[in-house]
Amino acid sequence: MIKYEVWYNEDNNNLMTQVGEKLNQNYFAVPFLVIGDEIIVGYNSSKDNYIKNRIIEEYNNVEYIDIVKQITSSLTRCYS
Repeated sequence: MIKYEVWYNEDNNNLMTQVGEKLNQNYFAVPFLVIGDEIIVGYNSSKDNYIKNRIIEEYNNVEYIDIVKQITSSLTRCYS
């Protein structure tokens, strides 16, 4: 799990936007959770079990998707 500060950090805010665009999400609020290829926007305690189960499912998924890594590695290649 990686936590990004998006309010004061423009790079992290841009990353959140890029992840949202890649996953066809156009509504942004915090927390902005990315689990595999799913985005969960906002939080309340009724989401606890769902979030926990999604993390476990993705952890056990042999075809794990890391959207953030895909985006950041392509950015690195563009600027190197």
